[in-house]
Amino acid sequence: MSTRQLAGQHPAADPDGPNASALERMPPQDIAAERTVLGCMILSKDAIGDAAEVLEGPSDFYRPAHATIYLAILDMYGRDEPVDPITLTAELTRSGDLDRVGSAPYLHDLVQQVPSASHVEHYATIVRERAVFRGLVDAGTRILQWGFACEGDPAEVADRAQSALLSVVDHGGDTDVLPLSQTALGGLAAIEERSRTKGLRGLATGFTDVDALTSGLLPGQMVIVAGRPSLGKSTLALDIARHVSVKNAVPSLFFSLEMGRQELMDKVFAAEAGISLQHITRPPQNLWLTCARPSLNTHYLRGAPRGSGGPGCSV
Repeated sequence: MSTRQLAGQHPAADPDGPNASALERMPPQDIAAERTVLGCMILSKDAIGDAAEVLEGPSDFYRPAHATIYLAILDMYGRDEPVDPITLTAELTRSGDLDRVGSAPYLHDLVQQVPSASHVEHYATIVRERAVFRGLVDAGTRILQWGFACEGDPAEVADRAQSALLSVVDHGGDTDVLPLSQTALGGLAAIEERSRTKGLRGLATGFTDVDALTSGLLPGQMVIVAGRPSLGKSTLALDIARHVSVKNAVPSLFFSLEMGRQELMDKVFAAEAGISLQHITRPPQNLWLTCARPSLNTHYLRGAPRGSGGPGCSV
C-alpha cells in the first residue's frame, strides 16, 4: 500500500477536526471524583450518609459500574451491615454484579486512591454537578431536535423546551422511576446525617418558635404564610427576609404586590431601629433616629408597580 493511500486512510490530526469535535461532545463527567466518592463510602460509614445527602441517586454516576457499586453500598448500609472491600465483594458476588463492576481488585483500588474520607461531600458535589450538566446536555439535544423538526405549535414546543430545562434544575436531570427500597436507603442515610447535626439545619428566621418547628429555612422548601387580610403576613415575611439578609448576611429577594420600595424600607428601618413605624412615617420634629443600615448587597426589594394593587407577597 502506498504512502498516499495510507495518508488517505489516516488523515492528519486537525485541532478543529473530527477528533476535537468528538472530545467536545463527550458527556460531562469526572471519573476520578466518582471513584473517590465510592472509596470514601467503603472506608467510612459516616461518609455513606454524607454522600447520600448530596447525591440524588445512582444516575448521578456516569459509569454504570459505579452506579451498581453505589446501590450495593446503600443496600448493605440499609441492612446495617459493615461495608469494606471484602464484604462488598461478597455482596456483589451474591447479586451477580461483581464481574460487571471490574472484579475484587477494582474495589481495593477505589479505597487506595482516597486522599481523605472526610472530604466526601466535596467529591460528591463534583459528581452531582457533572450529572446536572449531563442533564442540560440531554435537554439541549432534545430542544435542538424539536427546533429543527418544525412540528407542532411553536408556543407548545417552547413550553415543552422550558419544562425540559426546568426539570434539570429542579431534579438535576434525574427523571428515573426508582423503587421505594432505593429511595428509602438514601432517606435513612440522610436521617442519620441529620442526627449528627447540632443546631438548626437551615437558615434562622429570627423567630425561635418557628425555627424550633421547621429547623430553619431549608433549600427547596416553599413556605406559605396564610391568614386573613391585615394580620401582618407581609410584615412577617419581610421581617424574616430582613433577618436572613442583615443578621445572617445571606442574599434574599422580596416581592410585594401591595407595597412600594419606600414603604418596605420604612418597615425595615423601623424594625432595625426598634421603634414604632409611626416614628418613620410621621417623624416628630427634632427627633434623631438611629437605624442600622441594611446591606445593599444582600437585601433586594421589588415594590409594587405604580397603579397596581392586590394582596400577597413572596420571599
